[in-house]
Amino acid sequence: MLQPLGRKIVVELFKQEEMQEGIVIPDNVQDKSPVAKVIKLGTNPSGDLVVGDLVLLPKYGGMKIQGNKRDCQVFDEDSILGIATY
Repeated sequence: MLQPLGRKIVVELFKQEEMQEGIVIPDNVQDKSPVAKVIKLGTNPSGDLVVGDLVLLPKYGGMKIQGNKRDCQVFDEDSILGIATY
């Protein structure tokens, strides 16, 4: 897995079907969920986020990476919109 530098984070994207209770939407119809799980922090984190946090992502941005068959993206910590509380 990638070790992000500075204030970058790696998040694992959720499929829409993992976010909705009881409803399964086919992959070809669904959009990516704007919620992701923080799986790696950069070398100089702000302290606002911890590994395991569910975060709200902007609609555009991030860099897609593939790691261990996970759908992941790298974001600047400052671009995260907030921490999701479900």
